[in-house]
Amino acid sequence: MRPFELNITRKRGDTKRVTFQIKSAGKPVDISGWTNFKLGIDSRAAPNDASTSVAVLTGAITSGGADGRVHFVVPANIAVGDYYYDAQASDENGEIGTFVEGSWRVREDRAK
Repeated sequence: MRPFELNITRKRGDTKRVTFQIKSAGKPVDISGWTNFKLGIDSRAAPNDASTSVAVLTGAITSGGADGRVHFVVPANIAVGDYYYDAQASDENGEIGTFVEGSWRVREDRAK
């Protein structure tokens, strides 16, 4: 499965979860046997190591997994800026794969 590209823009301090639906050929993938969902946010598109990591989020299957939905809760402390992210998981065979990637932009908010 090739990673889907999705660019995300959020307001600083927003903690509303980010939900993805994993699909193949336009149909939801049953992810009920998948584990170890991780979403990494980094200041570099191609980091050499973890020194430029902004956050690593742990995901959870949203509704049993048959519909392919997984969500990540976002911390409020990600600073305003332009970043990159990707999300991966271990499938039912224990094979790790990236299912989504893109830019992660955090903008100023007006309500403080």
